[in-house]
Amino acid sequence: GLNTTYFNHSGFTEKGGNGWNNITLDNSENWSNQIYANAEISKMFDIYRKTELTLTASVMYQYELMNSDSWAENYTVLDSHRVMSPPVKKHSGGLMTGFLNAAVNINRQTDIVAGVYLNTDGDNMFGGTVRYTF
Repeated sequence: GLNTTYFNHSGFTEKGGNGWNNITLDNSENWSNQIYANAEISKMFDIYRKTELTLTASVMYQYELMNSDSWAENYTVLDSHRVMSPPVKKHSGGLMTGFLNAAVNINRQTDIVAGVYLNTDGDNMFGGTVRYTF
């Protein structure tokens, strides 16, 4: 697939910051074109009476086609010139993401879910939820 995102904002200078400490931000206009491929597999097991276990695994590869490293924005604050990181991080070989999830459906109204999210950038997360539906 292809995700296309347009990033845009006008440049501005803050007013009312006593002059020397007014913030100034340059204008920015950038297009992100990211190709991706993903796959997901899910399997449900009956484990006891009406209790079900669902295991889900997902993997995704993403690659940014644009030179997003050049999108860093210049701004000035307190008479100091700085560079703001670009809104899209460029990975030279792309980004691989994986997700593993286990969900136990205790009854029609109650689910307990735990999962782990891993990627090649090192942004890994573990999470869980208990969901009760009225």
